Amino acid sequence: MFEIMPIIMVLIWGVVIVSIIFAVIKGNKAKKKRDEVYSRVKLEKAADIQNYVNMLTNNAELEKKRQACKKSKWYMGLVVLIVAGICLFFQFFHPFVLIVTIIICAIIGSVATSSYSKIYKNQVIASILKNFDKDLQYMPENGIRKDVYRIARFESFDRYSTEDLITGKICGLDFALADVHTEDESRDSEGHTTYTTIFRGPVAVVELKKLEDLVVQISDNHLKIFRGNQYVELDNQAFEDKYDVFTNNDVIAMRILTPTLTTKILELHDTFGFFYEIKLIDGMVFFRFHSDTLFDPSPNDIEKEATDIAFYFNMLDGMKNIMEEIIKTLNEFER
Repeated sequence: MFEIMPIIMVLIWGVVIVSIIFAVIKGNKAKKKRDEVYSRVKLEKAADIQNYVNMLTNNAELEKKRQACKKSKWYMGLVVLIVAGICLFFQFFHPFVLIVTIIICAIIGSVATSSYSKIYKNQVIASILKNFDKDLQYMPENGIRKDVYRIARFESFDRYSTEDLITGKICGLDFALADVHTEDESRDSEGHTTYTTIFRGPVAVVELKKLEDLVVQISDNHLKIFRGNQYVELDNQAFEDKYDVFTNNDVIAMRILTPTLTTKILELHDTFGFFYEIKLIDGMVFFRFHSDTLFDPSPNDIEKEATDIAFYFNMLDGMKNIMEEIIKTLNEFER
């Protein structure tokens, strides 16, 4: 029994270390892609970002919470190192002790971050949104209803969560934008449940209330998902290199997808570097951005927070431009 225990301990630590390595590699890839996007945004929106930095630093209550978050992170890291040192010194090298310590520290740290996040969202983001468009409201604890998201039929999922709702009018139409997180549930032979993320990012819904029988899906050209609809080829090679279009009515779809519209879709894609898809179904237009969470505060990095804000408000502006073109085309149908 005692001869087996060291082997088990080595295996456990091996699994922990390998998991950490893979998480770091995955995180670095995502960070590299995001950094590339941020570099472009910083150059193009330098004045906006500086304005947001000033708003963040001039909020005394937010700055106080920011300093508390920084201290909390430093203290928690110190506690983990001390516990690890004690374990090594007394030769009590048990991963359970260290894991429990990390979990407890993470919980304590999340409390400080949560307190900061409430001020960040309810004061700063809400104020910026009002300056951006007085017809929009921000409700961070609300989101897009699950039954509304299901209308788009993006994917099947087992668990759904949503927050950071922006709602109001865009181009005169009812509009909602929120973070959405969908997950798949699986169980192993022992009954343990695991949840795997399918999608996480901003989703926007515009109630067009026209062409309710029309389905137009603009999706990644690597997916090759027909879903009972026919493929439409457009006379725009740059667009075709990134997107495929499927529809149940190719005549109307071709009239909507004008060269101007496809160019605007590409411009928004190229500006931010994140793939997004558009779907017109049941008289609604859905935008889904594969860019991770919306308005995620970063207490330890003011410039990143400001860049995030610039990123998402310019993303919102890009959606407005696309919707304006769609509405313009639909209005021409009725003449």
